[in-house]
Amino acid sequence: MSKILALLAWSPAWCLLWLAGCATDSKAIDRSHGYASEGNYYLAYKSLEEVRDPDHPDQELEKAYWRARLDYLIDEARRLIFNNRELNALDNLSQAQALAPENVVVKALVQRAEEKLASRATDRGNIFLAEGNLEQALLAFTDAQAHVPGYQRAIESTQSVRAAFDKLQQKAQEHFLEAVRRFPELRWVEVDWHAEIAIENDPSRDDARDLQLRSKRKIAERAFQRAGLAERTGHYGAALMEYRSVRDRQPEYPGIGDYITSMQHEVEAQSMIEKALAMMVNKRFVDAREVLGKAFQLTVLEKASISELLLQTRRREGLAQLQSAKDLDLLGKKSEALLAMQQVAAAWPDGLADEKVRIDNLQHDIDGAVQAFAAGEAAEQQGDPKTALQRYQEVETFYPGYKDARQRLERLRAQLQQPKATESSNGG
Repeated sequence: MSKILALLAWSPAWCLLWLAGCATDSKAIDRSHGYASEGNYYLAYKSLEEVRDPDHPDQELEKAYWRARLDYLIDEARRLIFNNRELNALDNLSQAQALAPENVVVKALVQRAEEKLASRATDRGNIFLAEGNLEQALLAFTDAQAHVPGYQRAIESTQSVRAAFDKLQQKAQEHFLEAVRRFPELRWVEVDWHAEIAIENDPSRDDARDLQLRSKRKIAERAFQRAGLAERTGHYGAALMEYRSVRDRQPEYPGIGDYITSMQHEVEAQSMIEKALAMMVNKRFVDAREVLGKAFQLTVLEKASISELLLQTRRREGLAQLQSAKDLDLLGKKSEALLAMQQVAAAWPDGLADEKVRIDNLQHDIDGAVQAFAAGEAAEQQGDPKTALQRYQEVETFYPGYKDARQRLERLRAQLQQPKATESSNGG
């Protein structure tokens, strides 16, 4: 309380603005809670987004903002799942998981969305199966198990596909011929499928094994191409998954281990970048630079963006230091403010903001106070209290609180008032 009173005494306008800002944040948080209690998580999140300032974050407001964003993402995902828009829901849930990786509600919704996608893919596959389109049925059932590994309905339907193939072609030779026929058509999934059935029916079929190996190589090449596209567009997580699928199908694929290691580094670097951005928001500039430095060493593809972020981090830190210097000036600590401003100017020789103008103004005020104080002392020594009083008043104008100018003013005022008091007493 004493600090607040002191601030009000020295700089009332600044303090009132500060207090008003706190009140605004508190009202925004209360308003957000009100929206949330009514089930309107979108407005609860947006009402905080409108008032937050990422460059000058308030701890309580930031905490409420990220909580409201998480609630909004969860609520929106739930609505999308209900409306059979599971892929959109998974996008929202991915953002929610980035905020709260262990949130049980988010995990449950992810599972629900994947189960609905698996169910719908299985239904689609069964329609293809009924129509006799075994290739599309197989792809649909594979898609279902990609969403939910071990999905029982898809497994059972896949077995139905297998039975249909067995019914259509009873012998391994017939399956091998089917694989041979599909190879020129670039239908690699079916080639792999038929070759596998041929091998299962006759393990001695080396020709089927060779055909299967060639199909797996083609499938791996397609996955490698998808991985390259994902890598070029900055989707390093997706690229990593594709490269791993290449390795799973063809472990000897040239350089695949190096590609996987490279993408692991890029994914890790991306995670570090996100962590550093959060640190920058919380003004942890030293930590942010350290994390970005580690990310820079890991990455090959994001060095330019990290270099830009390092510049942004340094600039934000400089602006924060400049604001601290301005605050010292507002508090009347001109010497400390001047030193802080000079440090900012030294770090930014080409200029950061208005620090050079402020340095000139501060130096002018300090020099004026020094000269006026010296003149006041000289006038006192010469026995001229009136002139001394005027000079010390000039000191207070230039630099309130400079040395003991205020105490000298009070002493001289009392001294100059004493003869008047004496004359008044004699006149009475």
